[in-house]
Amino acid sequence: MRYETQTYRAEGVALDALADVLNHVAARPMIVRRFGVIQDGGTDPGTGLVLQLDKRPAAGSDTNRAQQDTLQPTAAIGQGSGVYRDLTSRVEVDVGEELVLAVGTAGSAGATGTVFLEVDELPFSGTRATTNMTGQ
Repeated sequence: MRYETQTYRAEGVALDALADVLNHVAARPMIVRRFGVIQDGGTDPGTGLVLQLDKRPAAGSDTNRAQQDTLQPTAAIGQGSGVYRDLTSRVEVDVGEELVLAVGTAGSAGATGTVFLEVDELPFSGTRATTNMTGQ
């Protein structure tokens, strides 16, 4: 089966405060491959930073929001360098569900970065296409 890989990102996000830093609502069924962060300021976020990947079954609602995986750097991240995490278990996302990258534990004061999410989009067909959609 042929997949179409897409990368979504948010630049210059604060890594020193708890917050949702990237939201992506699925317009096609997809499988999450990896997520990460590139340090884009002068301050290393440190090894205390925890970036988490969550999934919302209904976009915009925290009801039944569930953590899928986390990333915690094991060493300093230099400016222009980054870290990523390949998911070890398959995370499937249906149309209308939302992926959220969040700072779960704050990094060093003043740290910023570009967070990214890499997914494989699946064909818009069969039962996956109609889970949350109605043809008109």
